Amino acid sequence: MPAPEDLTWDLSPILSDLAAFDAAVHTLNADLERLTQAADRLGEPGSDTAWDAVVPALADLSDRIHEVVSWATCTAAAHTDRDDARRADAQARALYSASTRAWSTPVSLVARCSADAFARLLASPALADHRPALEHARARRPVLLPPAEQQLFDELANDALHGWGQHYQVLSGRLRIELDGQALSPSQAKNRLESANPDLRRRAQDAIETDSLADDCAESLSRIIGVRSTLHKRLGVDELAIPLVEQRIQRQTLTALIASCQQAAPLVSRYLAARARLSGNNQVDWQDLTAPMGKPRTNRTYRDARALVADQLHAFSPSWGTSFATRSATAGSKQKTAQPSALVPSVPPFPGPGKAASS
Repeated sequence: MPAPEDLTWDLSPILSDLAAFDAAVHTLNADLERLTQAADRLGEPGSDTAWDAVVPALADLSDRIHEVVSWATCTAAAHTDRDDARRADAQARALYSASTRAWSTPVSLVARCSADAFARLLASPALADHRPALEHARARRPVLLPPAEQQLFDELANDALHGWGQHYQVLSGRLRIELDGQALSPSQAKNRLESANPDLRRRAQDAIETDSLADDCAESLSRIIGVRSTLHKRLGVDELAIPLVEQRIQRQTLTALIASCQQAAPLVSRYLAARARLSGNNQVDWQDLTAPMGKPRTNRTYRDARALVADQLHAFSPSWGTSFATRSATAGSKQKTAQPSALVPSVPPFPGPGKAASS
């Protein structure tokens, strides 16, 4: 069931077609090979002036690769049944892994150099814009293998790690869920869970749970976890160490977030109980978690919609309600009516250098 043309994305500002993609990949591979060799020849940070040229060049190359990978990922997602789209996605992920390898030596040198050498490196005017990335590289020291082993891991990651992630995405992309005589993608089937019709929601949930590819997808995820577990054992760290470093989160921050969530559990229970009462049930089933509540209205003025949201936010947090009311009052001068709409999930950013592209 294809989406209307005006609801699909336009990728032409990045690349016009697969021929343009192939040309971009050819150029990027050549630049990657040249820059990887230059990066591997770098000397001590703060002493070797080549850092002033290599780091900005690598950063620029990473941005260019990011665009190409984004194009290929979107193209593959839109055309899961096309071999050329899947080939482009595989090529893009190989580029991503190669770019991670290109950063291996600079990251290892920055992570292991002395404090004085690192201070001299940061003092270079040519690297002023790259200070955050360099500081992040230094923070990665606890989760880096010895230099030669790290290079090998980065080189093998495309096949040993990201390849399994791509295999999972291909499998899940091909999955079709039969519902009311239609073959739906998982996302399309999940959209039915936001229907006002409780019978449709139940049938959609039953259809989603009968996943014929569950075992194959689980196998792919298990392989990814296996690679990660081996890496964690080699490093002597737990499974949170790498994600915390890569996301720039202190462990105590995560602990505080988890504690806050646990403290908010009674509030969530109240919310679920309220949903159950409004739906006339004793509990909220999975298929009812995102079901619309109340009687639908065709139209609502912006002023009414703003007041409704502000009141609900104020009941939860007075400061949130006041802030929303103040900010939305300005926006309201440009918006007269608000139409009902489904919840729109957020889209995570594509990972940058040093992060797993598909795992």
